[in-house]
This record gives sequence, structure tokens and C-alpha cells, in this order.
Amino acid sequence: MKRLVAFLTVITMLSLCFCWIGVSADQVQSSQNSLYSINVESDIWDTFTTHDQMVEAVYVDKSQLAGLSTEELLSAVLEYPLSVDILLYDTPLEAVNNVRIQCPALDVLLQRNDVFDVIENLNRGALINSLRCPDVNKSIAGMVLDTLELYLLSSFDDTSREP
Repeated sequence: MKRLVAFLTVITMLSLCFCWIGVSADQVQSSQNSLYSINVESDIWDTFTTHDQMVEAVYVDKSQLAGLSTEELLSAVLEYPLSVDILLYDTPLEAVNNVRIQCPALDVLLQRNDVFDVIENLNRGALINSLRCPDVNKSIAGMVLDTLELYLLSSFDDTSREP
């Protein structure tokens, strides 16, 4: 029940954001250069009736991610149109383990040996400003990064688990 209430709250907040946020030509252009061909501002997004349809529509095969650097993978995770899903769980472990199933970029990112160093040493402001996605994704990017960092810290504390 908690998850449903949290999900509905986030969806309501996102809907309100769309009412107040104007989309400039620069934003449309930058989101067109993203790894994801559609996002929450795409006309087709409103036609989806289930979460599964959204996940399927933004799916990127792991083969497309193979040549990306760890920094580029991190950007792909933050630009993921359903990145808000990571905020719908009670713990970072639960959040990351569930979202990595639907987001191959997150799964590939977590297999990189330097992922923790990249997250720890990045200039968050510069990274968030460089993202090629709608402002709604940028507005939660810091929280997504915090969740990833907590997940990685907890996985390093428990050596019986792999990140």
C-alpha cells in the first residue's frame, strides 16, 4: 500500500510539473540526442496504459551499452525515462535490485569496477546540467545518485554481496 501511495504521489507531482514547465527548443533537441528515443515528454508517452509498456518502449539492449564509459553509463541511468522508479522503494538495495532488471544501463553500470569512484568524484552539478533529458529527470538526478551511492556503500560493507 505504501508503494502505491508513493507511486501515485510521484505521478501526481510529475503531472503538476508538466503543467508548469515549458519545453524549449533546446530541451527538445538535447533529449533527441539521448540514448532513449522517447521520454516522458514524447507524444507517445501518454498512450501507454501500463508500466510494462513504458519499460518496453525505453528498453536499450546491453549490446548498445558495451562501448560506453562508466561516466556515459551513469548519464544513461540518470537519463532513463523511468529513473523515478528508483525512488519508489523502501531501501536502496531494494530500489537498485528492482530497477536494474528493467534498466540494462544500470545493470551494466553496476558491473563496472570503477563505478563507486566515478560517482564519488563527479561534479554533480555539471553532470546533471549535461544530461540530455527532460527537466523532470534532472530534478531527481541527485536523489538517484544518492540512492546509487548508498547501495554501493552497503554492498561494500557486506562482502558476501556483489554490487
